[in-house]
Amino acid sequence: MSSISVLHPLGGGASDQDSSFSYPYSSSEYGHERSGSSSATFALNPASSRPPSTAASLNLRTRTPRTSIIGNFTDGVNKSPFDMSTYGEANEKEEASSEMNELAPTKPTKSVRTIEIWKEIFLTSTGRDKALKLIQYSIRVYLLFHLRSSKYFRRQPQKPWEADMIAGLQKAYSGLSLSRKCMIMFNWLNPLATVSAPESLSTSGEGKGKTRPQPLLRKILHSPPPVLLDLLCGISDDLATFYKLGLVPRRIGVRAESLADWCWFAGTLVDLVEVGVELSIIGGAITEIESRLYSETMTIPSLGTTAGQATDEKELVRLRRQQYWSKVQRLKLLMDLIFVSYDVFHLKRYSDIMKTFSGLASAVLSSMKLYDKHHTTLSRSVV
Repeated sequence: MSSISVLHPLGGGASDQDSSFSYPYSSSEYGHERSGSSSATFALNPASSRPPSTAASLNLRTRTPRTSIIGNFTDGVNKSPFDMSTYGEANEKEEASSEMNELAPTKPTKSVRTIEIWKEIFLTSTGRDKALKLIQYSIRVYLLFHLRSSKYFRRQPQKPWEADMIAGLQKAYSGLSLSRKCMIMFNWLNPLATVSAPESLSTSGEGKGKTRPQPLLRKILHSPPPVLLDLLCGISDDLATFYKLGLVPRRIGVRAESLADWCWFAGTLVDLVEVGVELSIIGGAITEIESRLYSETMTIPSLGTTAGQATDEKELVRLRRQQYWSKVQRLKLLMDLIFVSYDVFHLKRYSDIMKTFSGLASAVLSSMKLYDKHHTTLSRSVV
């Protein structure tokens, strides 16, 4: 165990303990008894996998309790690591624990092939929708470049086979759009099931044991706004799809399509706010764990602190992964917001370019997230 002597800039004494500007590495914070000496000693953790680093964002003076996001770990040993009667015992327990961790067999993970992941994706309507969306906007990107290149660089007239190919791709693009709308029909059943959940309301006149179900209209009025927004958006989308299929008059279909665009715009804004709040919570949890890990590297290791560090490191990896996919979701929502803004506000400037590339980017990002979800599910299945 190595120790480093640190000279207090304020000269030590009782004033350091009372002052809020005392030196952050004072001996009282790490379990040492105060003395009249002007120097204090603290010990670095030789078992730590990371050397101590300095960061202005980490708080070295306090150790905040874990939030609900972080997995709680309770140390049953309440003895100080600086107690000389338990110092040797703690080291022996730590060595035995490290040897057991090295010899313990790791949990086998299932090796998942790519073809199995795509098979599971295509079994769901959401997966097929994402695949058709990728094909649809890939065709739109090709048509966009073809039309721009033909306008500015082509000097010869278009050949008949090329004109037939372009006409076929345009029909394919329109057909894929309608197919995707038909594939996601009746999505409003999910929010409707949430709204019409079997809840009961006690009646004041019939006694405590008597209950009566709430009316559906009252449940709808007392439902959260995001759920009602999803319900309205799903119904409007289906009416617009029925109009394109020729089952609804044009007047109803056009108004339903406009209402669906506004609901999509509002829902995207709500989702962006939720993702922003989630990212702020995850960022605070990551900062808290990093601060705790840094503080633990400055103390003598014990059985409890070593196990706590392992738990915190696993939680830190999980939170960073969750933060990454939340950022991907936020970027996808921004692409959706750009796309729907052109329809809601009837923007014409660079409409084809912006809607094409924002739609393709949204399709790629959502497919990435769906692929990772199925990969994680399959890899965690029983081998």
